[in-house]
Amino acid sequence: MDNTNNLRRVFHKMIIAIFLLSIVGCGVKKNPYYEDKTPKGDKNIVFHLKNKQ
Repeated sequence: MDNTNNLRRVFHKMIIAIFLLSIVGCGVKKNPYYEDKTPKGDKNIVFHLKNKQ
């Protein structure tokens, strides 16, 4: 009887933890950070940058 109650408690705690993690997600994300001067490319790479709106 005691093992059943322990198993039931663990199961319900896992359900609550999974539910809370699904609501919270990975955390609060900040707005994107834009630099004033962005690189235009490298000798091997060319960046195609969109204009800020």
